Amino acid sequence: MATKTPRTFQARIESLEHREVLSTVALGHHVLALRGNGTGAVASVQNLPGGGFQTVTNLDGRANALGHFGGQVLSTFAGNGSTTNDSAVLVAQNGDQLNLFYSGGYRAPRGHSTRAQGTFHFTVTGGTGRFASATGGGTLVATIDTNSGASTFRINGRVSQ
Repeated sequence: MATKTPRTFQARIESLEHREVLSTVALGHHVLALRGNGTGAVASVQNLPGGGFQTVTNLDGRANALGHFGGQVLSTFAGNGSTTNDSAVLVAQNGDQLNLFYSGGYRAPRGHSTRAQGTFHFTVTGGTGRFASATGGGTLVATIDTNSGASTFRINGRVSQ
C-alpha cells in the first residue's frame, strides 16, 4: 500500500491584468446617480427674429442627488418650434446649484393631442457649493402641453463632484 504525502497550502498572488492607471475616480471626487422627476410651468415667452422663441420655465422637482429642488430652464426654440437649446439651473434647498445644458427636439403631438415629448442628452456644466466643479451627464425626458406650456420631466444620469 502506497503512503500519501500530506499536501500543504501555498498562497500565491497572481496578476490577472496589468494597469498603468487604476480605474478609480480621483481622490476627493464622488460619483452620484442623478435620478428624479418634476414639473415645469412656463413663466415667460419672448418671440425672436426669424420665427423662433425663447421661454423661461420654473421647475419644481425631487432628485436623489439634490433632494427637493427648484430652478429655471431657459429654452431657445428654433422657428419650427420643435428643436431647442436649453440651459437649466437646479437649486437644492440649501442653495447649492447644479447647472445643465441640453439640446434636442420634441416629437410633434399626434392627432388631437396637445402633448409633445422629447428625449434630451444633458451635460453637467458645474454649479455652486458642492457642485462647483461638477461634471457628468445623462438623459432627460420631457413632456410638454403645447397649449398651456405645463411640463413634466424625468432625469437620469450621473454627477461627479
